[in-house]
Amino acid sequence: MTRNFSRTTPRTALRFLRDEAGTTLIELTLVIVLFLVLFFVVLDFGRMGSDYVMAEKALQRAVRVAATRPAACPGVPQTNQPGA
Repeated sequence: MTRNFSRTTPRTALRFLRDEAGTTLIELTLVIVLFLVLFFVVLDFGRMGSDYVMAEKALQRAVRVAATRPAACPGVPQTNQPGA
C-alpha cells in the first residue's frame, strides 16, 4: 500500500507553519537569556567598581604610611631633594 505523499506534505508543512504551540516557551528562553546577560553585566561592573575603590583606598593608606612613618631601611633620606 503506497500513499501519495506529494499531496499531504504541503498540507503538513502549512499546518506546522501556522501552529503556534510552544511559542511562549521560545519567547521565555529569549527573555531569560537577555535578562541573565544583563544581570551578570551589572554584577561584573559592580565588582569592578568595588575592586577599583579597594585599590584606591589601599594606595591612600600606603601613601599615608610612607609619608608619616620613618624609613624602614637605614640610609634613606628623610626629605626629597630634587636633583640630588
